[in-house]
Amino acid sequence: MRVTLDTMQFRQALAAALPHTGGPKSGVLEHLRVQVSDRWVWVMASCGSTSVMARSSVLEVEDLTGDPATDAFHLSPAAAKAVLAVFTLADELDQTMLMITREITDAGHQLTFQDVGGLIAGSELVLQGGDPDPEFPNVPASVMPASFVGEELPLHTLVHEKGLARFVRTAKAYGGELTITGNRRTGSSYLVAAGPHCRGLLTIARLDPEDGDTPDFGGLELDWREQTEDLAHALNRIQREHLARKDETEAKEALAAAVRKGFKDDALDGLTVSTGGSSFTLTRDDVARLDEVDS
Repeated sequence: MRVTLDTMQFRQALAAALPHTGGPKSGVLEHLRVQVSDRWVWVMASCGSTSVMARSSVLEVEDLTGDPATDAFHLSPAAAKAVLAVFTLADELDQTMLMITREITDAGHQLTFQDVGGLIAGSELVLQGGDPDPEFPNVPASVMPASFVGEELPLHTLVHEKGLARFVRTAKAYGGELTITGNRRTGSSYLVAAGPHCRGLLTIARLDPEDGDTPDFGGLELDWREQTEDLAHALNRIQREHLARKDETEAKEALAAAVRKGFKDDALDGLTVSTGGSSFTLTRDDVARLDEVDS
């Protein structure tokens, strides 16, 4: 099997999926699943509490079987990091292409990565890949949005900080923004999007009602409201008063500038000003005295 794809998109997909793999002692999956189709190369990862799949556009592909069970290979985190280290981009606007060739040998899947975007041969990296694991989690099913209105997520939700941290790292691969929506399919997870080419799943922390450490969301809200309400009102009043004084000062300065300009241009002999329910008349002599005070 041979596939040519956009280097930048593939780099983004690898970087987005890597945070969702586990280490040797983590007890979760350590590898990435790379799935090849005639349109996309999908990079998938899952560590239990989070799952991600990210895609890269296919430019050319050869020798696909059409069977997802065989048109795939596994990549270790170390191998993925090696690809990221070797095939770098000098500029995000670089239109470079990466060709991946898979050869099945007695030792497993030999993967050759080649930079084919230039006029001359670029970098080449040969790595060992793994056979597709039939027990790898069905990530597409996890991140697929529901086509129906199912369970609604509760207003208050508890998630683990490690799961959020993984998605923070995923977001960096695509510019730093995440879109998070409740997963109506289960009512116990969130669907997370990082741009148009990456989707993920973040599960909610399971709470035991009999666990004394379960947060009292209602009590916490009431406590925070009581502790912050007076201060919020006070700061709001201070800000309103400040803005009122600022507006008054700016209005006076604008008026004074207009009056000075009018007298200077001989357009006015006198000006009647109304303020605070009373009125008075400014003459040339008044403006002259004001200028003396300002100077």
